[in-house]
Amino acid sequence: MKKEFNKGLLLTSLGSFWWGFIGVIYFEYVSFIGHIELVVHRCLWTAVMLIITTTFFSKWKIFLKIISKKKKSNWFICIRFFNFY
Repeated sequence: MKKEFNKGLLLTSLGSFWWGFIGVIYFEYVSFIGHIELVVHRCLWTAVMLIITTTFFSKWKIFLKIISKKKKSNWFICIRFFNFY
């Protein structure tokens, strides 16, 4: 239990560092492009990374199981849509 907690703490810290430090540098270098183009690129590359990591960790069965639950997935899509806007 403690090992999992420490792992979560480390990953949370790394994520915060990535967003707080490296993310600022990233946005500084891409500030010359439009906001829409930036959002589209981030969405596309996130989808690509999802496909790569799901394949690498062999989690397609779990991924498809989650997506196949239409009620839950439709509800999730609605929540994400309204949180975005």
